Parts: sequence; structure tokens; C-alpha cells
Amino acid sequence: MTYNEALGILYLFLLIALIVYLAMHRYQKDQSGKQDNDFACFTVREQLALANRTAEKIAEAEQLITDMQESRIEDIIMLHIEWIGRDDRQHEISLGCDGYNMATACMIEIGEREVNDLKNELAYQCAVLSDRGRDRQKRSQIDAIRRGEAIEHDEAMHTLRSVYYDG
Repeated sequence: MTYNEALGILYLFLLIALIVYLAMHRYQKDQSGKQDNDFACFTVREQLALANRTAEKIAEAEQLITDMQESRIEDIIMLHIEWIGRDDRQHEISLGCDGYNMATACMIEIGEREVNDLKNELAYQCAVLSDRGRDRQKRSQIDAIRRGEAIEHDEAMHTLRSVYYDG
């Protein structure tokens, strides 16, 4: 194999790696977009219920952190963890957290990460709800103007904008 052939194979390999990377990046972006759009498609009542559940999960995770931080050797907290394994069977384990052992430190870190993730999710949910509320307010103002029921402030703003934009 000549130097040019080897260089060509290397470039081909790098090109394939780049294509795979870009495809994976696009797939992950599409998946996150689908999750974001799912929340926006719910009714306001459903969105409020989901946001409330997220807030409750944050409170639970913060309680876990507090309990772990306050646990002592004389007052061990037992955690019971259950999961479905790759073998499709249910597994469980109990951990004793005494405030000083590695299980305690790990559970505090897990709780902190979960709180962070949940707060980001709640912030997104609140932003969607806020945008939806602003859109509804704009629609009601436009409908009121169309019906001739504009508030004096709206009429004044309309006049001011007309003077500004029309010269």
C-alpha cells in the first residue's frame, strides 16, 4: 500500500466518523426537541399539573438530601432501592446511611444532581406556561380591539406606535 492510498483510507475513515458524529448529534437534538414539544402540546391544566408534580419531586429530592445530611451513627437511615435489571427481573437492595459512609455521600450527590435536573425541567415548564399566558393575553387584547372594546391605554399605545412608525 502506498502512502497516498493510506492517506486516502485515513481521510475516508475520518469522513465516516464525522458523518456518524453529526448523525448522532442530530438524532439527540431531535429527541430533545420532541420531549420539549410534548409539554407544549398539553393543555394549560395538564401543564400546571405536570409542573406541580415536578415541584413535588424537587421537594422529595431535597428532603432526601436533608435526611442524608442529618443522619448519624446512632440514627441510621435505611434506603431501600428497587429496579428492573437487564435480565427483566426485579432486584432490590437496602443501604444503611449513617452520615459518614460512602452510601451517604453518594446519595447526597445523587439528590443534588436530581434537584438540579428537576429545577431545569421546572424552569422550562414555567417558561412554556409564561409564553402561553402572554400569547393568550395578546390574543384577548387583539380580540378586544377588533370588537371595539380597546382600553384607553391600548388606544394611546396604538396612537403612539402609529405616530412613531408612520412618521
